[in-house]
Amino acid sequence: MLILHGDNLLASRKRLVDEIRAFRLRGKVEVVRLLPPRHNLTDLKQALESSSLFNQDRLVVLEQLFSGRNSATKQIADYLSHHSDANVILWENKKLPAATISSLKARQQLFELPKVIYTLLDNFIPGNRRQLINLFQQTMTNQPAELIFFLLVRHIKDLIVVSDAKSAANIPTWKASSLSRQAARFKPMELTSIFKRLLDIEWGIKSGQSPLSLKYQLELLFCSI
Repeated sequence: MLILHGDNLLASRKRLVDEIRAFRLRGKVEVVRLLPPRHNLTDLKQALESSSLFNQDRLVVLEQLFSGRNSATKQIADYLSHHSDANVILWENKKLPAATISSLKARQQLFELPKVIYTLLDNFIPGNRRQLINLFQQTMTNQPAELIFFLLVRHIKDLIVVSDAKSAANIPTWKASSLSRQAARFKPMELTSIFKRLLDIEWGIKSGQSPLSLKYQLELLFCSI
């Protein structure tokens, strides 16, 4: 069993794809993916214990088992703790506690984002362009522009959500407090305008309509804040 976890989703997903590709290169194999929110012990047991129709080797990929409030999570974790040699990959979009990893008796690889990325996001406020450009350049030394763009879009979404008291109820208190202070630095509708600009950048890149690189367009955005 292998656990892939951490907040660097781009890197962890790449590793997951690489693992699945390597498994399929073995020949006649089967890959079973169990996705949220329908995790249940019965499906997992069937995937691991039942015989394949053509006697194929089987890899079970279990995604985000610990990321929701599924009542079956503990049952599945207990079952997996007694099957650490099973052909299973657990993928999580966050860092798992050491106790959880230890209880599963599995190999694990942690994918963490550099702290400078969070510093960049936290400093995304009006009038801070010089520091933003400096932080962006630091981040670009070892991270792709696509990752920074993805995280920035997600962060702007959170800032917009936290501005709405009803929607903000779904955000943890500790996070909502920090986001609220940051969102308050923007004028009304300014965040919505920035979000629309990010959508335009994404469309331009994906459609091939923009002659500018994603990196350059992010630099222009940071310079305009």
